[in-house]
Amino acid sequence: MTNSALAYNWSNLLFPNAYAALPGVSKVTLCFKRLRFKAVEGAETNESEKAGSSDNVDFSPGEITLSSTGDTSIGSVKVPAGSYRRIEFDLEKNCPGAATGNSVQIWSSSNSTATPDFVTQERVTVKFFGTFSAGADGQIVNLGVANILSALTQVATGSDIKLKLEDVSVKGVLAEKK
Repeated sequence: MTNSALAYNWSNLLFPNAYAALPGVSKVTLCFKRLRFKAVEGAETNESEKAGSSDNVDFSPGEITLSSTGDTSIGSVKVPAGSYRRIEFDLEKNCPGAATGNSVQIWSSSNSTATPDFVTQERVTVKFFGTFSAGADGQIVNLGVANILSALTQVATGSDIKLKLEDVSVKGVLAEKK
């Protein structure tokens, strides 16, 4: 991996318009702590889950509320040029700017109050698998989130959130778009 940097635009990436069609969910708040890009080179030794790992990218948009009315911009990030096999992000209760102390909050479609129906304070790691190359042309990487979004509709208690999101996250996919 080289030291040159490449900007990726993450707007409309995590929760696209398809989110509006989720039955039973009106709003979700996620507390983004960190983002990791796992390089293809060194795949055997590049498995650290620890904060400060060499493949962590300093990208902490903090607490983001996603509504069912459309796309939500999460931000932009620069990553080192190279080939990657997986992207991960951590949702944690102590992300930058966290106001609630929760890593994930979900409001049902029948809830118009400020109090979410389901919350967790557990660390949740969401993973997307697939290979993409970060070069000098500034391509956008789209994450396949349909399965992950659908998992939110399966949550029946706060203790379900971590299990549902992490179980389905391995089915997320990367798609390189230029």
